[in-house]
Amino acid sequence: AWPRNPWTRRYKLDLDPAGGEVEAGWLSGSCFLVRRTAWERLGGFDERFFMFFEDVDLGRRLSEAGYRQVWIPQAVVTHLGGHSYRSDPAPMLKAHHESARRYVAGAYPHWWQAPLRAVVTAGLAARQRAEVAAARKRLTARAD
Repeated sequence: AWPRNPWTRRYKLDLDPAGGEVEAGWLSGSCFLVRRTAWERLGGFDERFFMFFEDVDLGRRLSEAGYRQVWIPQAVVTHLGGHSYRSDPAPMLKAHHESARRYVAGAYPHWWQAPLRAVVTAGLAARQRAEVAAARKRLTARAD
C-alpha cells in the first residue's frame, strides 16, 4: 500500500556489497550466526512462533539485551524460500500473519499501546485475506 514508507525503505536498503559491516535491527532466520552464550542466555527462539517472526523476535530480544547484530555483505547465502507452502499457501499465510500479530503483541504489550495493536491486527487480517485470495487466483491460473 505504501512501498516507499520509511520502514520498508530501511528494510530493503540497497547497500554496497563491497562495503563493511552494517548494524541491523534483526537478521534473517534463514541463515545467521549467534554466540552460544547469547542464545542460551535468551533461550533461543520463542517456541510460540511456529514459523515466521521467530528471527525478528530474537533480534529484538538480542538488541534489548545489549547485543549487536551485524550484517556482513561479503557473506552470501542462497535461501530457496517459499517451498513449504506453494501447493496450498493459505495455512502458511495464516501462520505468517498470526506470528506477526504475536510479535506485535509481545513488542508492544502496554495498555497504552492497545490502539497500535488493534490497528496492526486489523491491517494484518485484511492483508492475510488479500494474500490468500491472490495466491489462490495464481494457483487457479496455473492449473488452467
